[in-house]
Amino acid sequence: MRRTASSVLVSAAILFILLATRTPAWAAAPSITLMTPSSAPIGGLLIIAGTGFGATQGTSTVTVNGTLAPTVELWSATLIYVEVPVGATTGNVIVTVGGVKSNAEKLTIIAASNITKVSPTSGPIGTSITITGTNLDPTAAGDGAAFSEVMFFPTGAVLLAGSPRIRPAKPIHRW
Repeated sequence: MRRTASSVLVSAAILFILLATRTPAWAAAPSITLMTPSSAPIGGLLIIAGTGFGATQGTSTVTVNGTLAPTVELWSATLIYVEVPVGATTGNVIVTVGGVKSNAEKLTIIAASNITKVSPTSGPIGTSITITGTNLDPTAAGDGAAFSEVMFFPTGAVLLAGSPRIRPAKPIHRW
């Protein structure tokens, strides 16, 4: 049985459309090589390092135990800064790029830190201060998800790394 040129063209066009809408089998899966912290409160900042994330976010996503993280602060081919979404529960963090899922990294959701008092409220350089509140111990919070670093600025602003209430202009991270 012979096919006409038009039926071959139609078949080729349908095949092209089907293949063009799917991620090629040879596309590399995104890979998470480091996620910090491994425990964080809702609204806390996650830093995800790896490969295959794509230069821009586009339609790519990050989920925490199945909950979409809508607030992405930075997206690059090897680094993502994302807030732990409202409604997230302890479970796997997964980056999905072009429909392909990354390996999973476990995130433990913890209670948010709460500052109730800072004393003294001012002083010269070198003055010791006391920060009082709940969930401030980075050891208890698990690898520094609570306040593990305090920075002071000439404007009088206090920045507590790990705080969901006080956000740095550039996230603090060490590796």
